Amino acid sequence: HISPRNPLIMARTWNVGVIGYGFSAKIFHIPFITAVPDFKLYAIVQRNPQPGNDAEKDHPGIKAYRSADDLVKDPDVDVVVVTTAPDSHYDLTKLSLQAGKHGMINHKSFAETGY
Repeated sequence: HISPRNPLIMARTWNVGVIGYGFSAKIFHIPFITAVPDFKLYAIVQRNPQPGNDAEKDHPGIKAYRSADDLVKDPDVDVVVVTTAPDSHYDLTKLSLQAGKHGMINHKSFAETGY
């Protein structure tokens, strides 16, 4: 049995890719990711960066993708965090899992949408 507290599992850095760069990503998910020593904010999917709202400029050194497909194809991404609108959660989570990624999604959104 593998436990999340297993030191062999926790002794590595997990590259995290975030799909979406809205309020939820900026206020809740990314601060949590950057506060956990075992996580590295590795990549963000933002379809349409704008002046004053650009993930790549806000987080220098990350990989910036314009599509979730490109992010999940990156072999260095270990964990995918879906922060988009609830109606896209199922498809993006399925895409991530089929690509062999670990995933995290907002639990409340599942409850609100009935998934």
